[in-house]
Amino acid sequence: MTTCLTRSVLQISRNFIGNLALCATNASRVICQSNLTYSSRHIGPVSSVLTQQLHTSPARHGLLEFFDDKREWGEQKAKAGRPWKVEELRLKSNSDLHKLWYVLLKERNMLMTMEEEYNRELELLPSPERFEKVEESMENVLKVVKERDRAYNLLEKGETGEPGGYRDTNILGQKYWRKRRESVIPSFMNKTFMARHDHLGVWMNKLRRREIEQKLRVRTKALRRDRQRKENLKRRYPNADTD
Repeated sequence: MTTCLTRSVLQISRNFIGNLALCATNASRVICQSNLTYSSRHIGPVSSVLTQQLHTSPARHGLLEFFDDKREWGEQKAKAGRPWKVEELRLKSNSDLHKLWYVLLKERNMLMTMEEEYNRELELLPSPERFEKVEESMENVLKVVKERDRAYNLLEKGETGEPGGYRDTNILGQKYWRKRRESVIPSFMNKTFMARHDHLGVWMNKLRRREIEQKLRVRTKALRRDRQRKENLKRRYPNADTD
């Protein structure tokens, strides 16, 4: 009796485990398919089995992403197309431009790696003009993005959104227009910037006054010559309009 009961329990357990494994397999397939089609920003922590099926680039072997195709190794000339034109990039969406930017960035990194490898082997990089094509394409992408940002800011805020400028003093104490740009650290923490501006002191004011006086003297002489010319014309032609 005990033996029969044990066999029945084992049979029921085997059937239950088999059905549970089948359900788990089907569920994992459904989850895998849904994760592949779901947006990447909504993907949370998933298992290593599922993450292996999510790739943004063709399957390769690690650091070989930084090298050219093996079929191009040792060739005198590599196949390369033309750079992207601005007219073509204006027809693409922001998402496509974002993807294209990273494709060009990977291509540039690959070319830099191959150039370093060829230099180490004392050989010439095949088709070095690919650098210029990639850089031109990246510049055109940035140009199109700036055009869209400028148009958006003009429509929404009435301004271009581009950084303005201010009047700065050069090493000679002269004023000039300086365009604002991004800095890693503030100006008062930048030793190079402060060293260029710390030389301005009271002793520079004397030179600045002499420079201003010279400019005013030149301007005064020009005005005096113009006034003398008008007086001579008025004396010779009384009815003429000297203005």
